[in-house]
Amino acid sequence: MAISVAGAKYHVAEILSRLGVRSRKDAAEWQIGSVRNTEVFDTMNRSHLQDALQGKLAIADPVLSVFDGDNRYICELPNCHFAIVADNPDGVEAMRRERKILQVLSDRVVARIPWVLKVSTDETIELRRGVPGRTRIPDLVARLDDDDELARRVIRQLVTMFADIHSSVSPHTAIELTQGVESWPVSSTWVRERLPDVLKDQGLLAQLNEVMDLYDQVNIRKYVLCQGDPTLQNVAFSDELDVNGIYDFYTAAARDPEWDLRYLVYGPTKRHYALMDHGIDTYAELGDYQPSRERVLLYNAVSAIAYLAYRKGIDADVLWCGRTLAGDLAWTRLALSKLG
Repeated sequence: MAISVAGAKYHVAEILSRLGVRSRKDAAEWQIGSVRNTEVFDTMNRSHLQDALQGKLAIADPVLSVFDGDNRYICELPNCHFAIVADNPDGVEAMRRERKILQVLSDRVVARIPWVLKVSTDETIELRRGVPGRTRIPDLVARLDDDDELARRVIRQLVTMFADIHSSVSPHTAIELTQGVESWPVSSTWVRERLPDVLKDQGLLAQLNEVMDLYDQVNIRKYVLCQGDPTLQNVAFSDELDVNGIYDFYTAAARDPEWDLRYLVYGPTKRHYALMDHGIDTYAELGDYQPSRERVLLYNAVSAIAYLAYRKGIDADVLWCGRTLAGDLAWTRLALSKLG
């Protein structure tokens, strides 16, 4: 490969530094959640990314925090700004697709979404203005559990935002904008291959494969531009817990509206499923499309199953997307019970 010994040593040192480990053996054993010194890892990333922002976009604002996303880093900056830094060519291409989506939506939607402000010459870094507010997940979930009126208000605001986004572009444009985007969940074949490495319960595995069979048979009734991953973590809330807007069109997809409604099921009680029905009814009031309750529940179950598949190689007690294996199994079993 025409790499000198000194060059190889440099690259190994960079790998060890970025992973926050001491040896090549530790690097070979490294996986998400296994960083020995997360403070060193975070500090190194901030310093490295700060240099990149300064060098390519002349951004001198301090990086407040760093989030490791798929093929990219998200850098929080002051004044509701953030930068996205591609980690590889796939990240560059994904950022390019998302940028087109945001540019189309910025001219057409009432809902607040991020605005692209600057792009580096090589397209590896973008500066965006975010949506005012915070995600406030722990506070929000606790409040929603205890306050039906607040939950209904939040769901109405979320559904109104989704309906606005869905109606903003034609089916043809939605399909065109999302060409090449890796779907979420990924293909059912990929999910089926990984599940046996995560679960040993053959009865449960058979149930999950039956659900994936149903998913494979779905025919899209109406193509719309879906945000794709409308979890509460991607929604900005005001201090009064009103919905300000939504982030992250990285996994935007041309799907039916139910795809963006699947996470309206956010809790384990019948009351929360009644609130899902409130969201479905609200969506029907806003336009000419009646969402299918059965399809929302199917998509919710498929998402839960996909999270299980992603746990391959991750220890059961390690938090992944905020849950242990037990948490993912609880969500999956609950979703299965609602399918009938």
